[in-house]
Amino acid sequence: MIVEQIKANTVTMSDSHLVIEYLDFIASEFIRKEFIDMDTSYFDNKGVRDKAIQVGEKDLFDYFYDYDSQYEHALWGAIRESSLLKCNEASHGYHCVPDVENNIKLKNVWHDCCFVFKKVIEILNSEYGCPEHLVIEVK
Repeated sequence: MIVEQIKANTVTMSDSHLVIEYLDFIASEFIRKEFIDMDTSYFDNKGVRDKAIQVGEKDLFDYFYDYDSQYEHALWGAIRESSLLKCNEASHGYHCVPDVENNIKLKNVWHDCCFVFKKVIEILNSEYGCPEHLVIEVK
């Protein structure tokens, strides 16, 4: 509402710290075409879970997708875990404070990446065939 008033010049905020264009973008981001007009026909109109079940990888989906997609989609759980610390003061209600000194050290994802990569190589090998020396090297 205020954005429309400002754009219609019924409210003047020339010296304000607010960037009206940014506020307008945030306020309307979920009605923008790039966020709602999504063609999933290449996915046969099925979700990632259905596709995982279809190819026999439901366990892989269950193990990785929900938790890791929080990071991909910048959901609150990922933000909280990766950049906020719990205040130790009980009287403060254990609120979160920004980790400005980079104290949070998340676990290394290397082994998980290798696990998924090996699965991809196995699929490629079974579908298309890979040179044996490369398959042995990956294993």
